[in-house]
Amino acid sequence: MPISNEIEITSGIRLALHHGGHILGSAWAHLTLKDGHTLAVSGDLGRAGHPLLLPPEPFSGADILLMESTYGDRRHDQRVGHSAFADVLSRTCARGGTIVIPAFAIDRTEVVPHELTVLREEGGP
Repeated sequence: MPISNEIEITSGIRLALHHGGHILGSAWAHLTLKDGHTLAVSGDLGRAGHPLLLPPEPFSGADILLMESTYGDRRHDQRVGHSAFADVLSRTCARGGTIVIPAFAIDRTEVVPHELTVLREEGGP
């Protein structure tokens, strides 16, 4: 189903999917029920400014919102993360240390090589 296109999934109930921006292919769903009430359902939403993914599409409201969220109470500043990562790498390399980067999370596995490439292009470690 194309993102943002509304389709009728059963008699009188319409569904539209919107980019979730959390991991590749993630989406949040907006259902319009027969009586006109609306329901929005989502797992985690991604952050604006993600280096590899489209940002989450804005939420326009619903009668009921059902959402899972791990970091829902805060915003992540991409620049702070980038400079903290660069700082740890620089300090560790300067003292001849070993860097171990856990890659247990789907999104982190793609972002770490991207960040390393950006740091290298900036003349970093």
